[in-house]
Amino acid sequence: MLCQWGACSDFGRRNLCLCCPDAISLPRHSDAPQDVRLSSCRRLGIPSACIVWCITVRRTRNDAPSNDHPYTCTYILDEQELFSMTQCRWLFNNEQQLALRYVPFNIEALIDIAVRSASARRCVSFKKISEGIANRVFALKFDNDVDYILKIPFSVAGPKHLCTASEVATLDYLDTELEFPVPLVRAWSSHAEETPVGAEYILYERLPGTSLSDFDKNDFYVTDDPYIRILPFFRRFEHQMTVRGFSQIGSLYYKEDLPQELRDWPLYSSGTDSGRFRIGPTVDREFWRAGRSTLDIDRGPWPDDRAYMAALGACARASVEAGLDADPDGAYRHLISVYDELVPHMAPLRSSCTLWHPDLHAGNIIVDGDIDVEDADADSFQLSGIIDWQGATVLPYYLQYTVPPAYEFTPSDEPLVQYAADGTPNLPDDYDNVCDEDKAAAQYALRRAWRALGHKIVIQAQDARLANDLYGTTTGANVLRLTCDPVTTVTQGGYSLAPLARSIATVQSIWTAIVGADESGSPRVRFPSAFSDEDTRRMEQEEARLERILRMCNDVLTRLDMQWEHEGLVPAEKYDEAKKVMEDARQAALAAAPSEEERQRIAEDWPYQDGKPVLSADRCW
Repeated sequence: MLCQWGACSDFGRRNLCLCCPDAISLPRHSDAPQDVRLSSCRRLGIPSACIVWCITVRRTRNDAPSNDHPYTCTYILDEQELFSMTQCRWLFNNEQQLALRYVPFNIEALIDIAVRSASARRCVSFKKISEGIANRVFALKFDNDVDYILKIPFSVAGPKHLCTASEVATLDYLDTELEFPVPLVRAWSSHAEETPVGAEYILYERLPGTSLSDFDKNDFYVTDDPYIRILPFFRRFEHQMTVRGFSQIGSLYYKEDLPQELRDWPLYSSGTDSGRFRIGPTVDREFWRAGRSTLDIDRGPWPDDRAYMAALGACARASVEAGLDADPDGAYRHLISVYDELVPHMAPLRSSCTLWHPDLHAGNIIVDGDIDVEDADADSFQLSGIIDWQGATVLPYYLQYTVPPAYEFTPSDEPLVQYAADGTPNLPDDYDNVCDEDKAAAQYALRRAWRALGHKIVIQAQDARLANDLYGTTTGANVLRLTCDPVTTVTQGGYSLAPLARSIATVQSIWTAIVGADESGSPRVRFPSAFSDEDTRRMEQEEARLERILRMCNDVLTRLDMQWEHEGLVPAEKYDEAKKVMEDARQAALAAAPSEEERQRIAEDWPYQDGKPVLSADRCW
C-alpha cells in the first residue's frame, strides 16, 4: 500500500495506481507552486516486467508535513495496470486479445489536460474502474470536487478517429438538440497522433448515481421498482428519438469534421438544419473490422435504404476477394450474389432514418437519489442519464427500433411465470410447493415480467405507432426487419454461412408477401433460382454442427456463469479455474465420443481453443 506522503510498503499489488485517496496530486503546471517531475521508475525493487510511473511533487516548506519526507511527495502509477487489460482474460486466444487491448498513453499530458478542463489545481484520484471488449474506463477526481470519466477506446471498438468523433458529436446533439440527460464531454481527441496524450480519448463529466442494473434484484413493491419508476422518461426518450427523421444513413458528426460535399446536405429529411451537425460515414464495425479498413468501399453516408443494403453486399464481396474472409469453395460468394438479387425487393426505397442507442441495457442507464416509499417529499429518485453511445448510427427505423434490453422478457423462456386472462403476470399455481431456490427464481422472473409489461403499457399510451413497431407481430418494424433479415448477416459469412443462408431462407418463406401475388396466386417476381435445394441442405448441416457445438458447451458455460456471446471472456481472478474447468469438459467430451471419427470431429469443432476466429478480436485499425 502507498502512504499519503510517499512511503511505499507494497509494490507488488495489482492496484498500485490508487491505493490511497491521495494517490495522485498533480498541479496545473502554469500556476501551481510545486515542482512536478514525472519519470519511469525501475529502481524501487519492482519486477522488470512491471514498469511504474513515479510522480514526484516537491512541496514548499509551508505545505510539507513534519515527517521523514518533509519536502517530497511521491505517488506511484502502475503502467501495467493503466495500459493493459488486468480485469479480464479469455479462455482462448488470450494473448492475442490482451495485445489488442494494450493502449499506452502519456499520463502526465492526460492529467494536465484533465486538470485544466476541470478548472482545478490538481487531480487527487485516478482509478481504472472498468474494462470491456471495446474500451478502458478511468475515474478522475479533482481538488474542487469535480469528477470525470475517462474513456480510451481499443482498436476493436470502431474506425480510427471516426468512432470517437461521432460519439462526441452524438452526445452533444442529444444534449443540445434533444435535451436528453447524457454525459457532458469536457475534453477529447480523435487523433492520437495529434494529441500529447498519444491516444484517442474522451473526458466526460461523471453522472451522479449508479447503474440501474444495481437494482436488478430488489425488494421494492412493483410500483416502486426503479425500473418502473423511470418509465416516464423512457416514454419521452423513445418517442422523441422517433420524430426526427434524418436525411441520410450513416453516423452523426460535427459539420467541420466532414468534407465539404457532405456539409451541404441538410441534417433532416424535412430539409431543416441544425447548423452544427451532419451525417457522415458509418462507424458500424462491419465496414471496418478484420482488415476491411484498407478496402476501397462505400461506407456512406447513403441516401436511401437500398443503397445502404447494396453497400453491405459490396463490402462482403470485397472482403472475400481481398482474402480477408475465407471462402475456399466459393459458397460465400454464391450467397452474396443471392443477397444482391434480393436487395431491390427486401425494403422500401426510402424510409424514415433515425438515431437509436446501440445497447440500452440496464448498465447504461444511470439513476440517482433515494427511494422513500413512506415520505414522497423525501423521495428523490430520478434518472441521471444514459451512457455509452459509442457506435450509435442512423439507420432505417425498422433496423433500429427494438425493446430496450433492460425491459426484455420472453414468456416462453420463463415457465415459472403464468399469465392471467387480462395479460398480467402471476406466480405459478404450485408456487408454495417448489423449493426455495425455485421460489426466488420465480419472484425474479415475475419482477422482470412486470417491468416488460410496464414498458409496453407506457409506450402504448404515449405513441401507438412506436408501440406497434416494438411489439407488433403482423405489422410495423418487426415485420419489415424480418423481410430484410439478410442485411444483418451478409457481412459475417466468414465465420459461418449458416446464419446468412437461414436469413435468405426466411425471406424465401415469405416471398409472396414481399413481392405480391398475381392472379394465379404465384409471386409477381420469382425468387432467385440461384438459392437451391443444395444450399438448403448445406445450411441445415451447418446449423446442426453449430447446435452440436453449443450442446457440448452448454453445461460448462452454465457452471462458469458464462454466455456463449462473450467468446470466452472471464474475470481475471477466475481465469485459472475457468481454464481448468473448460479443459476438463473438453477431455470429458473426447472420452465420451463413441468413435474415433466423432472424437476427431469434437477435437476440431471445440470452440474454446487457440486459433478459433472470434469477432471480438477483429481490429478496426
